[in-house]
Amino acid sequence: MSYEKELTTFKKGNQLSTCGEYNLQDLSDMFSETCIGGSEDENGHEVVLEDILTESESSTNDFDLFMSVTIMEQLNNDEIDMFIKKYEDE
Repeated sequence: MSYEKELTTFKKGNQLSTCGEYNLQDLSDMFSETCIGGSEDENGHEVVLEDILTESESSTNDFDLFMSVTIMEQLNNDEIDMFIKKYEDE
């Protein structure tokens, strides 16, 4: 049995996820150099989380997010994987 489900979404400019359990520091720790599914830059290159997540100049240990993203969970062959993709409504 396999499935895919949405765990939470980070909206552009928001420090917390829609479920309130994860913040942008967690996102950085979990997916720092991960390619974001469904997104490419103007040259056709894959966008990684570090491209859209920058440290905020306004305060310490805060980040700014320049694209909304969704964290997904996928079960394949009894293994649970998490991945990140561009938020569909953007």
